[in-house]
Amino acid sequence: MENTLKKSGARVYLDKNDMIIQKVTYVYENGTESKPLSKFVHLGMFTDSILFGDECDIRFFVYLNSLKLYDTDVDTLEFINNSHRTINISCFGQQLTLNIGETGKLTNTENKK
Repeated sequence: MENTLKKSGARVYLDKNDMIIQKVTYVYENGTESKPLSKFVHLGMFTDSILFGDECDIRFFVYLNSLKLYDTDVDTLEFINNSHRTINISCFGQQLTLNIGETGKLTNTENKK
């Protein structure tokens, strides 16, 4: 059924571990949420990254207490900070700082290809 629903965005759940992101799910136009996307962690020489989805559709660089989106297949990301620290997020050319327990949403306002 999930394959027939149109994605309206994704939800990113932040947690207290070193990779910052616990899970990512798609949110569909009817308001339902997908199962958590598969997660791949790449430990790089200088920068770590975390990739979500079978085709790595949502990708972040991971830094100490911060994330930087570098690719996604959706135009809206909602972040839920379940961690025990403040997280800085760079996404769609915008900045967002989430304190403990806060949520925030960023939308790509530029025209997509």
